Amino acid sequence: MSGLFQRIDTVFVPTRNIEKALQWYVNILGGKAGWKSEKGEYQSVTFNL
Repeated sequence: MSGLFQRIDTVFVPTRNIEKALQWYVNILGGKAGWKSEKGEYQSVTFNL
């Protein structure tokens, strides 16, 4: 890959319903669920492009 960026490491996207958002990122965009914070306020999703 050439250009200004070679990768994006972290992007935070606020949401009202983290479980529904997670399903959308996994089922629609093909992401993979990763770590989730102890209180459940953060959830990671990874993508292989």
